[in-house]
Amino acid sequence: PPPLDRHSRALFYYQRAAEQGNADAHLKLGDYFYEGLGAARVDYERAAAYYRFASDMRKAEATFNLGVMHQHGLGLPRDLFLAKRFYDLALEDSPDAYIAVSLALAYLAASFALEHIEAAWAHWPDRFLSSTVYGFQWDSVLIALLCLLLAILYRRRANPNPNPNPNPNPNAR
Repeated sequence: PPPLDRHSRALFYYQRAAEQGNADAHLKLGDYFYEGLGAARVDYERAAAYYRFASDMRKAEATFNLGVMHQHGLGLPRDLFLAKRFYDLALEDSPDAYIAVSLALAYLAASFALEHIEAAWAHWPDRFLSSTVYGFQWDSVLIALLCLLLAILYRRRANPNPNPNPNPNPNAR
């Protein structure tokens, strides 16, 4: 091999091992192309290809990394449902991945919820005031709610001292 730094030399040997079908070498090559170590430039598509081969050989770390790449859309289409599937497969491949998978699933659920809340928040005035929510009678609903509020206030004012016990003497029964 040519005289290179240790990452470039390791990349050279991992590529030779990967040519022989070594799953660990494919996993490491995926890491090298994901991080851009050694002579490898950051290439998410190539990293995904190496991870996919290692994942097919039941390497939980590679399967987990495919989930991360799907979750963030790095080299693979952004698909949160497929990311969850890869996280579940990583857990099936290795029970030792339980904590990492649990944290990743919690983060996935939180980001999924946050995306939907942000989307709903951005359009809530349009949805509330449009004819699809309450039809063309949204103003009637608002007037009915105001009338209900006025009725509650009037009733409280009409009876300012509501005493459930009509007997003024508290000692008498």
